[in-house]
Amino acid sequence: MRELALRNRHLGDRLQRQDPRERMRARLEQVLALQRRLQAAFSQSLHSRRQLLAGTLRALEAISPLKTLERGYAIVRRQQDDHIIRRHSEVAPGERISARLYSGELICRVEALREGGDAPTLCTPQSENEE
Repeated sequence: MRELALRNRHLGDRLQRQDPRERMRARLEQVLALQRRLQAAFSQSLHSRRQLLAGTLRALEAISPLKTLERGYAIVRRQQDDHIIRRHSEVAPGERISARLYSGELICRVEALREGGDAPTLCTPQSENEE
């Protein structure tokens, strides 16, 4: 009798596991668990990509021409042909140049040239209408 009760119980458990409602509940639990894992993986991936983007932006800002200008440097061009001046020998006294600053631009006329590593080119600011 006891064996029969155990067998009936075992068959009842098997039957319950085959119940479509039970199988749906088990599948729903699996889907929810997979959804949580997907959300966690997505959040981690998004966090990593944001950190990579922030690092890339910092690197770009470090080499940005505007950041260089903000630190007090200027981009100097010859007015005649817009050529960027890198050496004093690229201009002559009396030549018009422009100096692009972080905020604005200076229009200048070269008065004299000096040789040397750190010696600046001397210039006198001119109005835009003056030639």
